[in-house]
Amino acid sequence: MKSQSLKQALAAGTTPQYGIFCSIASYHTAEAVAGAGFAFVILDGEHTPVDLPLLHTQLMAVAAANNAARSSAPAHESTAAIVRVHSNDAVAIKHVLDLGPDGIMIPMIDTPEQARAAVRHTRYPPAGSRGMAGLTRATNYSRDKSYAANAPDRFCLVLQIETPQGLANVEEICAVEGVDALFFGPSDYSANSGRLGQPTHPDVMSELEEGIRRVRRAGCAAGILCREADVPRFVAAGANIVAAGLDLAILVSGADGLASRLKHRG
Repeated sequence: MKSQSLKQALAAGTTPQYGIFCSIASYHTAEAVAGAGFAFVILDGEHTPVDLPLLHTQLMAVAAANNAARSSAPAHESTAAIVRVHSNDAVAIKHVLDLGPDGIMIPMIDTPEQARAAVRHTRYPPAGSRGMAGLTRATNYSRDKSYAANAPDRFCLVLQIETPQGLANVEEICAVEGVDALFFGPSDYSANSGRLGQPTHPDVMSELEEGIRRVRRAGCAAGILCREADVPRFVAAGANIVAAGLDLAILVSGADGLASRLKHRG
């Protein structure tokens, strides 16, 4: 699956795309997780100690996992690599886009004005303010002469809704041209709505469900990070880009479980 087909799948909205957050700052785990067959992985640059050189290697690792899978199964659909940046910052977004991800996720979008700024940061002039550079991974180091003209088609722009203000404005944010999906963050939303540390609070869950329905009615793809057990609930509400866990959480859970079992062996 290339970024264009991911964009098309989200626009069509008929089949949920399932993925996972990669929050371990390592190219080894990015490659291992990408080989599992998810539709997408989200390489987290907001809450992890990832710098640009390491992010570059993570993107290479995802590409390598896709190549390895295709060599054994030619019909394999590639795992798309989405990078979450730390903020709606023009320089941070430029640096990440030059590395050629399949998607970019921007946290804490509350207003249509912020959404329009995000779109401008991802577009070359005159439509935006993204700086031009030819010798980048995104352009295959200048070999892809069509990149600049078609850049917006090369990646998905995913904006995160993480506050009650953002939730109140989802229709206006969806209406901003260039936005491919809105992605709800339950942990930040719970904190910003007065339920700190309660991302699965019944009211939080219900409000995010309704947010997903509103986003889909507005004609935009809707996504969320949630527990595996809650996937059916949010898919029923209309979510079509769903991250059902984190690599670090899987590691911690597995390590804790093994340690506990060994201790009880006596």
